[in-house]
Amino acid sequence: CAEDLNLLQLNSDGQLKVTLVDHSVPSEEQKELVPSVVEIVDHHQDDSSGVYDDSVEKTIAPVGSCATLVAEDFLTQKREALEENPDLVKLLLGAILVDTDNLSPTTGLATDKDHDVVIELSKLTESDGLFDELIAAKFDTSGLSAYDLLRQDYKDAPLSSSGSRAGGSTVPENATHFLARGDATKALLQFTSEKATDVFLVNTLYYSYLDQQERQRQIVIYGTDDKLCNKVSKYLANEDILGLKEVPQDSPSLTVFEQTNVRVSRKRILELISAALSQPDEEEIPSFKVFVDQKASVGAAKKLVQEGEGDLNVVIGDQRCDLDSMVSSLARAYFNDLVGRASSGLVVPAFNVPRSDLPLRADAMHLFATCDVNADHVACSGDLDLADLQRDGRLRLTLVDHNVPCDSQQSVITAVTEIVDHHDDTSRSLYGPDVAKRMALVGSCATLVARDFLDQKRIALEKNPDLVKLLLGAILVDTENLAPAAGVVTDQDREVVKELSQFCDVDCNGLYRELRTAGYENAYNLLKDDYKDAPETKSSSQAGGSTVRESLETFLGPKYAREAIESFSTERDIDVFLVDFISYSDQEKKQQHRQLVIYCDDPRVRGQVVDFLRAQSLLALKDLPLDDPRMSGFEQQNESVSRKEVLKLISAALMPTFKLFVDELASVEVAKNYAKSQNGDIYAVMGNQAGDLDSMVSALGRAYFAYLVTPSRGDLVVPVFNFSRGDIPLRVEAVHLFTDCNVNTASVLCDGDIDLKQLQATNRLELTLVDHNVPVGDKEFLRSSVIEIIDHHKDETGNLYHDVTKNIAPVGSCATLVAKDFLDIRPLALKRNPDLTKLLLGTILVDTINLDPSAGKATDMDRDVVVQLGKLTDVNQDSLYGQLQNAKFGLSGISAYDLLRKDFKNATPTPSGVKVGASSISESLDNFLKRPDADDAVDRFTKDYGLDLLLFVWVSFTDPKYRHMERQCGVYSKSEPLRSQVANYLKIQESLELDEVDEIMTSNPNLTTFDQGNVTASRKQLLLLVITALAEAEQPIEILPATIEIQRGVESEPTFPIDVDVVLEGVPAAAAAASADVEPMPVLSAMEEGEVGKQWKTVTVGGKERRIDMEAIGPYTNVFSHGGFGGGEQRYAVIVFAACHLPDKSIPNYPYVLDNLF
Repeated sequence: CAEDLNLLQLNSDGQLKVTLVDHSVPSEEQKELVPSVVEIVDHHQDDSSGVYDDSVEKTIAPVGSCATLVAEDFLTQKREALEENPDLVKLLLGAILVDTDNLSPTTGLATDKDHDVVIELSKLTESDGLFDELIAAKFDTSGLSAYDLLRQDYKDAPLSSSGSRAGGSTVPENATHFLARGDATKALLQFTSEKATDVFLVNTLYYSYLDQQERQRQIVIYGTDDKLCNKVSKYLANEDILGLKEVPQDSPSLTVFEQTNVRVSRKRILELISAALSQPDEEEIPSFKVFVDQKASVGAAKKLVQEGEGDLNVVIGDQRCDLDSMVSSLARAYFNDLVGRASSGLVVPAFNVPRSDLPLRADAMHLFATCDVNADHVACSGDLDLADLQRDGRLRLTLVDHNVPCDSQQSVITAVTEIVDHHDDTSRSLYGPDVAKRMALVGSCATLVARDFLDQKRIALEKNPDLVKLLLGAILVDTENLAPAAGVVTDQDREVVKELSQFCDVDCNGLYRELRTAGYENAYNLLKDDYKDAPETKSSSQAGGSTVRESLETFLGPKYAREAIESFSTERDIDVFLVDFISYSDQEKKQQHRQLVIYCDDPRVRGQVVDFLRAQSLLALKDLPLDDPRMSGFEQQNESVSRKEVLKLISAALMPTFKLFVDELASVEVAKNYAKSQNGDIYAVMGNQAGDLDSMVSALGRAYFAYLVTPSRGDLVVPVFNFSRGDIPLRVEAVHLFTDCNVNTASVLCDGDIDLKQLQATNRLELTLVDHNVPVGDKEFLRSSVIEIIDHHKDETGNLYHDVTKNIAPVGSCATLVAKDFLDIRPLALKRNPDLTKLLLGTILVDTINLDPSAGKATDMDRDVVVQLGKLTDVNQDSLYGQLQNAKFGLSGISAYDLLRKDFKNATPTPSGVKVGASSISESLDNFLKRPDADDAVDRFTKDYGLDLLLFVWVSFTDPKYRHMERQCGVYSKSEPLRSQVANYLKIQESLELDEVDEIMTSNPNLTTFDQGNVTASRKQLLLLVITALAEAEQPIEILPATIEIQRGVESEPTFPIDVDVVLEGVPAAAAAASADVEPMPVLSAMEEGEVGKQWKTVTVGGKERRIDMEAIGPYTNVFSHGGFGGGEQRYAVIVFAACHLPDKSIPNYPYVLDNLF
């Protein structure tokens, strides 16, 4: 314990090294230990910024318990210590369960990592009832006095600017029970006297303990200074984040609250108490003008930054910086200063635009002039380096009129402590529970700011009529003078305006007219005042748009308005300029009109955009005649479609089409010329070597997506079919779909068209893999060029890549993942390209058997994506699926030899040395064998591919809608013992439900065939069974492993009574079965689908041949090295064993790797 060692003495003698757990900075009493800290393991916010140098090792992660991080290190590095010490496991489990409330989702304390660690620890010890035991012990306070409960868990509050001190204790007991103790009052007085606190918090944490499930919190505010305690209690009661409900009490020296938001910690409450103590008394309120001009001026802020003392609490609006945003930042900063929300440092408002842009805010400048506000004293963008303050840990941000920082300010997002906004909440789970949110869908952010003044600091409004006028002006402008037709005004806006009007003599109608007139002083400023760029496209044409709150006719009446449009678009370098006019046709402003003008010098580009917009029925456009040939005007009859949505449509109209991308921008000729030019990189999107429909469409779709959204990634984006061009006709369903969707496959790169190895050697190649995640075989060299993976197979990457973006999910089709990114990020690209939508839809339907649940292929994501794609096209899904299946199974034009190679998987070499392959054929056994060239094709094919044994899988459908599948399989080999060995092994697998076909039917003596009753057993599973049979070839058939369970209609992988991974790698199955329980059959990769064999070396050990998998042990061969010779005349070899290079136990097939290594 603390008193057992003189740490400070050891520290001064240089004999101490310290690891901090569950905190990152030593306490005030132990701050001298900082130089001795070498390691930190903590799950709280990192408070150590600037405290330590880079030599301190940090493991800091936002998990529910520090014990989770400790246990994770044991599990990954010293698991054997846990296996040998069940008491240690129980200690760690207990700590995590208590800290995370038994992993309860309602408290929000537990993370995925906590869950994973608890699952792993629970495998090593019995933990039932542990949480209940610990909670019962924790909340059994019968043996403790009130004084002991207070000193058991005490923390000081941050120092307040007023000098008043506060602190708090967490007590595991209901507040009512605690205060009812006979010694409670005396204990509170004694303990607070010892701690010298003016205000004391008792934070009671307990459970409603009939069901031991629901956590409860109450807080008690105690102190001998009633005025100070009341001040703190009132402040806390107004903090919505706490959700406090006062519990009536008789004692004047304390206040009790129920805390409904149990997720707010004691630490946060102590910070709020400190802020309350820092709040000045009402009679000390500075004027609003003094606050803006002096206390919170840009000069005062810069001085604080330069002196390096105290935090800067910045209240900032959004980048539009309209009147509402500017007024709200000024007023909220003043409010926060008055209520002491910032316990230390300085509160300053900031306008989120460069100072040079302020004159463009004509309405704001007019209002500021009438309210004696000098905008020169207010900080603007560029005046303060917020990112630098954030790095120093000295920045606190309040966002007003928006709830997520703009892109250029994302680096300071962790500094956000408060949000005041009237828009939809787009922050989702971006912030933690300690960020205070004041959000409501009202007409103006100023309404929310004013409401807080009215409820909490009314005196500030009474003393500052200019502040009242500012708030009124902002609300009136944002709500169009409270006009119902504006569609934004709420009852709260009306109530606030009514109450504010009592504080100053202002004609609201006159004020509104003044501000609107000032806002419309010249057309140029109107266009610049509310401008947005259109979403970026890869087109050479750029677009943007401005909203003007006036009718098209009124605005375009004066000649200077058209000149302003021309000047503005030229200055912004805009090729297509949208002006969005919003006006009202009646004095009551009940009828809103929306009109559009598209301005563009180039008639071809303007025609392209206008035609696309006219085709969008959502807009309901009606042409308006204009006498300027550079402009097209429209009445937008659907007023609900915003400027933002229209700009998205314009961007879609300008973006290069999918067909243009495939035929020209990413064509074979372009790629070849680019590769020869020696200038720039090529960013290729490549499917797997099987090259099925999913792989081909995913490569095309993802390449187009990358071209649209990642302009900085590579100079040329191209899709690549990962097979020879001559094999394209074999992909009959793909050829059919491509023809239907106007895709010219002659324009698409295929394997061998350009020299990828040469591009890689010159560091000019970047690669996205689709429909597989590891290049193999003759493409293995591409691994170092991979930067992104989109795949739906098993993740085999392991530690193969670094800094590679992965989107690997077990869905039915890779095209689902490609389509989802379009739907989430570039939905208009699909709307603009119906052929692309049809490609993706058809591929997903084929891969998931038309979403048939009985096929076990489709997931919720597949179904959801198909629904969304279906909304973008009028294609009948059943008809599309039927057409593709007809194409797939309409094989009359393909020879038997081509059918064999169309979907062939080579499993050579196998561990047994037998050369094996498997062909999947999309027609029935009977139809295949009726082909006149079938027998000759099989014989020629096995010779050409050097196969000892060929596995057949015939797949056909018995109904025109392709819902009822039939499977047949067969084993071909000219070696009768080999064929019998494998066929007999397959036959005893009961789960396959095989029924041997009569030899008369097949007529080929080298072929044994079966009807396969269980159609859910795939070629992948059959191929593994074949290799298993070959691995056991030396054993009699009778003692081969029992049947392999492959359940009908179940999506999960089948299970083997032996470790299939081990069998595949050549280890005798008997040995594997002896050391392994029943393991799930592995989900193979896209190259199962590829080479099953490895690189092998044969050696003789003790007179017996052993085959070593050199690929598996490649990373670990430095475990052993030759150390010379010893023993004198009878010399012997010295082998150096370097345990530090051994593989980690967590790697796949760990026993297998070690067996080969030793």
